[in-house]
Amino acid sequence: MVRFPKIRIAGRLVIGFAALSVILAASVGYTAVDLRAASEKIERMTTLRAPAAIISTELVADIYSTLATLRGYLLTGNPQGKIDRAAMWKTMDETVARFDKIAGRFTEAENKLRWQQVKVLIEEFRAAQAKAEQVAFSPDAFPATKILTTEAAPQVDIMFSEITKMINEEEELDATPDRKRLLKTMADFRGNLAAAAAQIRMYLLAGDKSDVEKFNKPWATFGKAFAVLAGRQDLMTATQKASFDKLAKARAAFEPLPPKVIAVRESARWNLPVYILTTEAAPRAGKILDLLDGEKQADGTRSGGIKTSQQSLLSHESKQVMDGISLLLVVVLALLGVGLGAAVIIAFLTTRSIVRPLNALIHPLEEVAAGNFAIEVPGLGRKDEVGQIANAVHLMSQKVSA
Repeated sequence: MVRFPKIRIAGRLVIGFAALSVILAASVGYTAVDLRAASEKIERMTTLRAPAAIISTELVADIYSTLATLRGYLLTGNPQGKIDRAAMWKTMDETVARFDKIAGRFTEAENKLRWQQVKVLIEEFRAAQAKAEQVAFSPDAFPATKILTTEAAPQVDIMFSEITKMINEEEELDATPDRKRLLKTMADFRGNLAAAAAQIRMYLLAGDKSDVEKFNKPWATFGKAFAVLAGRQDLMTATQKASFDKLAKARAAFEPLPPKVIAVRESARWNLPVYILTTEAAPRAGKILDLLDGEKQADGTRSGGIKTSQQSLLSHESKQVMDGISLLLVVVLALLGVGLGAAVIIAFLTTRSIVRPLNALIHPLEEVAAGNFAIEVPGLGRKDEVGQIANAVHLMSQKVSA
């Protein structure tokens, strides 16, 4: 039997209720702390992790949409493409602004740095798209064609005009054998000039290298005809010589242009809008995707970007919350069990140490009330309230019997 001979009943009750209060406080305190931590994680999941992943997905879609719209415009020239792209950029600016508001709450410094890089790249991406759109369908869109139309074609026109004048005049002169050969050379000159000019235009349109070979043959014949004409200026009239001088000057200006046109057409810059799209806009789009979605892996998936990082953290924190709730349930049930067990023990000890001793004093009191003073009073010598009552009953029976 558990005894507390030196602890008064009031003290025992205080200890019992204090023990229950400690258990209750521990249960409530642990629950509050755990729920606060879970609440913080849930709040971060709903206002940071999930929105960041969702908005990242929206940005990725916006990047692809603006690129697709620009490609469509470059292919068709439909003005609606410019309107659609502007509207998409307005939407993307709103998405960027929403993302910027939550990016400051990122818990990883690396993600904050990634977002700053994304913002810079988005502006560069915007500028590259605008540059491609601006140059599209302008004279600068096809540099080789521009050289042909602004530099080469005027010289061809001069040569063609002057050789035609020479031929027309030659046809009016007496047809000696030498003049017939001169006329034939002039005709070869004009015919091969026209053929060479046509072939280089064809090459610019189709980009077929066989057209270059087709250009070289009449161009070589054209050169031979020019050499013959230069050597037979003694047969030319004064007006023919004047035309030949203009023709020679135009030929000298034209001669370096075909290789230049061919070199530009063979280069990646032959279609400047597409070149800007592929070398400036698309690479920046790729870098943005790497930062948002993560770099592409061997299996085609992406990882390591802002979106994948937030998705991973969302999954990790969701598991932490679920594990925390499961642990909280176990702890609460355990504390409930401890509390119930403590209540049972306290009730049992209270009954044994307080109720039973008090019940034992009922019979002696009844005997004294009935006039029987020769009784044995239990509880004498106890230091608590039961001992005080037992001592009082004993003293009362002694005085009455005396």
